[in-house]
Amino acid sequence: MLVPGTTVGGVEVPDYNALSAAGAKSDADKFFDMGVTEFGNSNYASAVENFRTAVRLDTADTDLPFAYAQALFANNEYEKASAVLTTALFEMSPQKAEISYPRGMYADQSVLDTQIGNLKRAVLMDPTSGELQLLYGYQLLGVGKYDEAKVSLNVAKNNAKTAPSASMLLELADRMQQQPSNK
Repeated sequence: MLVPGTTVGGVEVPDYNALSAAGAKSDADKFFDMGVTEFGNSNYASAVENFRTAVRLDTADTDLPFAYAQALFANNEYEKASAVLTTALFEMSPQKAEISYPRGMYADQSVLDTQIGNLKRAVLMDPTSGELQLLYGYQLLGVGKYDEAKVSLNVAKNNAKTAPSASMLLELADRMQQQPSNK
């Protein structure tokens, strides 16, 4: 057993409990932070790798998959982004407010708007793709375009692979629209 404070091979064994108690960041947090930095610098491929690692290191964190999906989306990897989003939504209850929109990673809203516009073009080129429609609906929800989001999510609901996630997001859209601040 490794005892904190002892030396093994010339290296002192750290007290991991004390480090955790002192607020030391986990490896997942470090990769998340690097991902946010890379995302902010428009290095989306690098952000994807950092978020992927963070998700693998901390499978219990419910926000990480959404940041990972956003980086995939920003990197124009729409099908992968949709798959990550579908998996994240599958693992949570429709009634929980754990769905995250990592818009805060964008220093400039116009970058997100441009990326959503690019996704819209992809949707128009393949309007029956449940994966594209799901991702597009999710993005529209994130920017408060609920009615437009519902159109895409209803298309995604007709695809067996994306139907459960689309249904969950449709329920969320209804709840968001009913909130007084969203009317």
